[in-house]
Amino acid sequence: MATIGVDCNVTLANANVNSGAPAGFFIKPGTYTMTRPRRAQARETAGGTVSYVESGLGKREFVFTVMCRDNVRNFDGTTNATKARQWRDRLWEFYQRLNESHTFVDPLKESYTVRFAACEDRVIPFGKAQLWVLEWETRVVLREV
Repeated sequence: MATIGVDCNVTLANANVNSGAPAGFFIKPGTYTMTRPRRAQARETAGGTVSYVESGLGKREFVFTVMCRDNVRNFDGTTNATKARQWRDRLWEFYQRLNESHTFVDPLKESYTVRFAACEDRVIPFGKAQLWVLEWETRVVLREV
């Protein structure tokens, strides 16, 4: 089972993926952001000036890049057995669940109900032409439900 701070930075869970068990992912350093906008409306006052009336906080948006690579190191320095293709396939398994919410646990171990807004692969081929090994960096955008 995926444990933040042991063998992953974040987890995703959905009853229809991975038998409902949380799946962990490693985030590329420096790519994780969480945005929470304020909701406000501009209103014209009787004097003709514009004032803003805040109506609360908006839903959170999480953006980060998942490292789908071979030989990723766990926090204790051991090599994680999951291969690049397995990381990527598991992530896309979640993405392909249309009209379903997921449980996202962030690096601070806070839990949120989210849906995917976007998922974008960056393919990183390397090696000789006959021995190509594919790795991916996958940019993920999640929105709080």
